[in-house]
Amino acid sequence: MKHTTYLLHWFGPFDSKEDVDKWESKLSEENDYYWLYLIRGRKKYKRVDSYYCGKAVVQYVGKRLKNSNHHIKDFENHEHEIWIATYANIKNPKPQDVSICENLLIAILYQKKVGEKCLENKTNYRAPETSVCIINEWFTKGGKKRCRQAQGSPAKVMPDVIVYDNDNKEVKYADSLSRLGVLE
Repeated sequence: MKHTTYLLHWFGPFDSKEDVDKWESKLSEENDYYWLYLIRGRKKYKRVDSYYCGKAVVQYVGKRLKNSNHHIKDFENHEHEIWIATYANIKNPKPQDVSICENLLIAILYQKKVGEKCLENKTNYRAPETSVCIINEWFTKGGKKRCRQAQGSPAKVMPDVIVYDNDNKEVKYADSLSRLGVLE
């Protein structure tokens, strides 16, 4: 049985696509590339937050968010936050790796967390061909590990661990990992 584990390091929150673009351009010299992003915001005349999960395979996230037909336009005149992720355990993930993670993140948001009304993605969920584990870790823009998250933030809504069990064709998750202590 083949099993793949992805360790995603999420950075944010960013207030605008310009902030993301500026931050990414500083880090591009270090060859860091951000493959996934999560947006939370309130659309015009709506009382509840909406979420969008996307991938940036061909261009940087900051540039992707500036595309004329991107969903971020639905949130721009209202309070919103953006989180971007890089793969901490894979130097150059393949496009299929990015798609697998995006699909599982969307599936979790859709099925267990926010539901169809609050999810802007229209991507069809397709199960991976192998078992997959995603571990999400959340950091400030300065690289400091985040412990507390605001209610409704993608960092609070998205589980720390997501597992797709290919043998049983089911998705499992753990909202947050508990610290047991330091092993010596």
